[in-house]
Amino acid sequence: MDTAEEKSNNLPLLDIATAQAYINARRRSGLLVATGVFLCIMGAAFLILIGKMTTIIISNWNLTIDGGSSLGLVPLLVLVAVGVALFIYSGSITEKYEYLKKGYISSDDTDKWLRERYEHYNPKYTLAIMIAVILCIISPLALIVPAELLGGEYAYIGLFFLLTMIAVAVFLFIYAGSGKDALKFLMRKEE
Repeated sequence: MDTAEEKSNNLPLLDIATAQAYINARRRSGLLVATGVFLCIMGAAFLILIGKMTTIIISNWNLTIDGGSSLGLVPLLVLVAVGVALFIYSGSITEKYEYLKKGYISSDDTDKWLRERYEHYNPKYTLAIMIAVILCIISPLALIVPAELLGGEYAYIGLFFLLTMIAVAVFLFIYAGSGKDALKFLMRKEE
């Protein structure tokens, strides 16, 4: 049976350079995932915007084009395809750090450096979360204002901007969270 000391001797040493590389990899991966989610949401927003605009143009100009409103599928499918590609690639960025999940040993210097980085990053994280929450709360205004000012038939414009605001908010939640999660993982911190 292994003692705790023998087990800790088998664990890799987490130095500052490895910790920095891991944090950078998690943030790059988070940026890709956040961008992918943003693109997927914007694909839906463009589906609505382009589909409705095409329908209006066809009816106003008395055109007889079949399937004109399905033009919105083009940006939806392209943006979702790019988003999914970003999701797949993001996993490869952090793959080489999987061994850290099994445990590691860190020096006092590394632990101190991680605490300093966490304290430095926390206000940035808080600001990003505040902005994201505010965007979520006020996003219905993007739907209400155009409908009130321009009439209900223009609600699709407001829906486009509502989805854009939500996409930005979700981007901020994911990207800011990736940096904080990386630091919490290395510090073995639970919240």
